[in-house]
Amino acid sequence: MGDNGQVSVDAVRLDNARKALNDERELVISERKALIDPVAGMFGGSARGEWLAGVVVKGHQNIDRSLGETAEGLKSTSDGIHEAMVALEGADVDAAVTAQKFASAVALMSNPLVIFDKAGPGKYLAV
Repeated sequence: MGDNGQVSVDAVRLDNARKALNDERELVISERKALIDPVAGMFGGSARGEWLAGVVVKGHQNIDRSLGETAEGLKSTSDGIHEAMVALEGADVDAAVTAQKFASAVALMSNPLVIFDKAGPGKYLAV
């Protein structure tokens, strides 16, 4: 928070964080594509070899799922940062408009002659 209660963001740092997240996501996706399933019979034709091949295939499936979930998490985090930046930016604009309206109303109401129309129609005294 800023000194006067305002929320402030360093857009450059957040953009850099999003870029880093997206770069990491691309690395995860490329690792996921690099997974190679074992070739049938590569551990031999025995029951133990087939069992070992099944374990390796299951391990590759788990790694693939984990990499996919990691890529999704990185994307969701990057998207969340972007949405927060947009929301804060919009909130700052909305807050500024509201604050200006409030300040104008307070200035008008702080002059009793204006409130009771004693300054004459359309005439406002300086505050």
